[in-house]
Amino acid sequence: MCGIAALFAPNERELEVPIQEMVERARHRGPDGDGFVVGTTSGHVARDRPTGAPGSWALGHARLAIQDLSDAGHQPMANRAGSAWVTFNGEIYNFVELREELEIRGYEFRSGTDTEVLLAAWDHWGARCVERFIGMFAFVLVDVERGRCFAARDRLGIKPIYFTRLDDGLVAFVSEPKQLENLPGFRFEADREQILDFLVDGVIGHDTWSTCFQSVRALPAGHTIEWTLGARPKPEESRSYWNPSTVTEPQSWAEAVARTRELFESSIDLRMRADVPVGSCLSGGVDSSSIVGIASTDVAPFHAFTACFEDPRFDERPFVDAVREHTRCVSHRVSPEPEALLRELEDLVYHQDEPFVSFSKYAQWCVMKEAKRQGVTVLLDGQGGDEAFCGYRKFAFFHLQKHVREKRLGDALRHGLGLLRNGDGRLFELSAGHRYLPGFLRRRFDPSTEILSREVRRMRRETWRVRTDPAAGLHDHQLADFRHWSLPALLRYEDRNSMAHGIEARLPFLDHRLLEHLLTVPEAYFFDQGRTKPLLKAAVGERLAPKVRDRRTKLGFDTPQDEWLKGRLGEVLESRIRASGLLRTLLDDDAVERSFDRARSDGANGAVPRFLVRAASVALWEQRFDVTD
Repeated sequence: MCGIAALFAPNERELEVPIQEMVERARHRGPDGDGFVVGTTSGHVARDRPTGAPGSWALGHARLAIQDLSDAGHQPMANRAGSAWVTFNGEIYNFVELREELEIRGYEFRSGTDTEVLLAAWDHWGARCVERFIGMFAFVLVDVERGRCFAARDRLGIKPIYFTRLDDGLVAFVSEPKQLENLPGFRFEADREQILDFLVDGVIGHDTWSTCFQSVRALPAGHTIEWTLGARPKPEESRSYWNPSTVTEPQSWAEAVARTRELFESSIDLRMRADVPVGSCLSGGVDSSSIVGIASTDVAPFHAFTACFEDPRFDERPFVDAVREHTRCVSHRVSPEPEALLRELEDLVYHQDEPFVSFSKYAQWCVMKEAKRQGVTVLLDGQGGDEAFCGYRKFAFFHLQKHVREKRLGDALRHGLGLLRNGDGRLFELSAGHRYLPGFLRRRFDPSTEILSREVRRMRRETWRVRTDPAAGLHDHQLADFRHWSLPALLRYEDRNSMAHGIEARLPFLDHRLLEHLLTVPEAYFFDQGRTKPLLKAAVGERLAPKVRDRRTKLGFDTPQDEWLKGRLGEVLESRIRASGLLRTLLDDDAVERSFDRARSDGANGAVPRFLVRAASVALWEQRFDVTD
């Protein structure tokens, strides 16, 4: 897990200073070392030492050492011949198996790193090497001998890679947009469409190429780019290499459970590979509790980290205690408070790079910070579990809609009654899911219809509704979540919060082998008389704490932000919104004031505080990055 940077120029120029500045801005991602290499089309010019010699390409790297902690893992790394260089962020979990396969084919290795395996895999399989990787990765590679360059991102987009093209022809690739800040001619400009989508629907990262910065683009998940060394890379010519099937395959319940168990256990086993301590986040929900139940089996002591709150509506300590007693894990707990959030707010905004939807991100920030303090460098986490196993409340309604659409009214009635009897107790909180409602109900529960200025209301795209209309079955909705809706934003939050503290976060639910299986199981296997995740619970078996298995409520790693807005935090956020030049063109000032008054007096449904936090996040982002409109 690291920070990467790369520069490609149309002609030779001084690249040492900008590449080193880009690496310096990623120092938090890689506190264990850094390096750079500057090269020409005929070879490399300098590595890790200034020479002043011009170059046409440069790679930079900030290292977080996870595999082979020695200097043999230093990056940018070259192959044995010194003809190909790579800067690599992430982990290839099956590097041991790939190394053995490549050794049979005559390759020799000097280190115990997955980076060296990546270079050999490129040499042997070329651009299709990524199809053999199980892992999370973003890398840029320069092969001088072949005259080729290559950039890639993992199938789900767990690891980020951004790029920008400047007027003078320079192209830059980075792990985080902030690394671009000092490039001559670059400035942060707001993408108003993305900001409006964020304010209205709470979605971000849904347009796979776009960011909230007009001039910063993301390489989409599961894509690669290959171009000729010396030419200008054209990301629009990228290739998608992961297009899983969503066609249901016949299989019995027992077969689906056995295969799920096999793949989930394999995913966790691979993600336990590290030369540093490995622990886990633990929320008290089914996903993280399942991970801890399996991962802690053969590891002692196994450390688990939780955010706790005194407010019983958000406190999961009873479930965390049940997991601790069931697994004998070592439980570490943090208690995020609004006063501490105010002190760290600027840092949180800076490290996130783009706006965020809620202060649950601060709870995650505190968990990562505590893991760092305890000396645990790798954390497993449950991101992706709700998308993979249809755990969100909306999936229950999608399944109901399908029964009705196909005129299976008996099945629809049984499913609906099961939801009422056994479903999530918060299933019918309409304000929390207003974007899924019909238009006449949405207008009642959606605060943006009042807070947006009258001119802007006419411009709103209702992005989520337009994009999801083509989705037919449950598996289509799952894949849409992976690619557009919940997952892209969650992965950015996870990446930035973990990397801000030099922590590597690993996500067992996002092993592509497991997802390819789950995208083809019969839809009914995701529901059991209104209860969610029966397939996961059956696969984990007795290693899941009974109290967690039987719980009905789902908190979703939430925080008491509604209460926090009634104090000093709310005053600060309101002042930031009023100081925002960007929001002044999007929001109605009087409506903002009324909304804060309602939020302070308990006179608002939950959607109003959520909108205000989103708006404040935009204001904080705009001011922290000096974004122009």
